[in-house]
Amino acid sequence: MAAGSSARGSGLNARDAAALTEFAAAAAEQPAFRDPAVALQAELAGSAGRLTDPLRMQIVRLVDAVDVANQAAAESDQFVVPRRPMAIACRSLCGWLAERHPGRSVEVRVPPHAAVQCGVGPEGPTHTRGTPPNVVETDPLTFLRLGTGRISWAQATAAGKVAASGQRADLTMVLPIIG
Repeated sequence: MAAGSSARGSGLNARDAAALTEFAAAAAEQPAFRDPAVALQAELAGSAGRLTDPLRMQIVRLVDAVDVANQAAAESDQFVVPRRPMAIACRSLCGWLAERHPGRSVEVRVPPHAAVQCGVGPEGPTHTRGTPPNVVETDPLTFLRLGTGRISWAQATAAGKVAASGQRADLTMVLPIIG
């Protein structure tokens, strides 16, 4: 990711570290996403308690791999992504979105995990207080799928998975965040 991004919220608290370690260990036992789970375990071991961008990327990759496998599995066979890894994945994607598209023209909300303001489109009015004029809101799994390019903006909006208001509330030109 961007060179300056590692300065953002770089501490990994004990609860998050424990949740990530447990999630990676349980996921490593599943053949469908063993490789990203092992990669996350390795990155966790070398992170020295820091929530670095490489660690964030491995978290996003594992959460995404689990989601891919879950979409193909029967509901009774799905692997549950715990709250903390999902929250870190959403916050990471939001942070990278704001880094790559600085500004305050659109607020992107992924309740209950993250919200960020970013610049979309040509320069124009910015939001500083109150309810912003351009808001995009979606659930964590849809945001993960949008951020990784597994679904397009058009697909998500057509399926009713995104609430977008305002003339700049179209994220087509800023997605995917990672590919």
